Order: sequence, then structure tokens, then C-alpha cells
Amino acid sequence: MSVYLNEQGKEVFVAAGLGGDIFGTFHHTTSGNLRRLKSQAMPMVDSREKAQANLDA
Repeated sequence: MSVYLNEQGKEVFVAAGLGGDIFGTFHHTTSGNLRRLKSQAMPMVDSREKAQANLDA
């Protein structure tokens, strides 16, 4: 799985959402929590592969 850096230098990556059955694009906050990257191009989806394809596009 690919990891990217955003404009602020934060790693952007695919992870499971709450419940573990949906996947999306996230980054870590300064406190270490996950924060979802909200975008029409990167919605929450039902598989890690679909979420990674959205991030790679």
C-alpha cells in the first residue's frame, strides 16, 4: 500500500474506519489520532483496494 505526503508534510494513507468494515483516506493528527481526509474523490468504501485506488488516482 502506498503512502503519500500532503502539502503540510503529513503522511496520507488508507485505513479502516470505525467498525473496521469500511475504508478511507486518513492522516495522523499531532496527538496521534486518525483524521479522515474528506473529499468527493476519496469517499469511504467497502474495501481497502478501492480506497487505495482512490488515493492513487
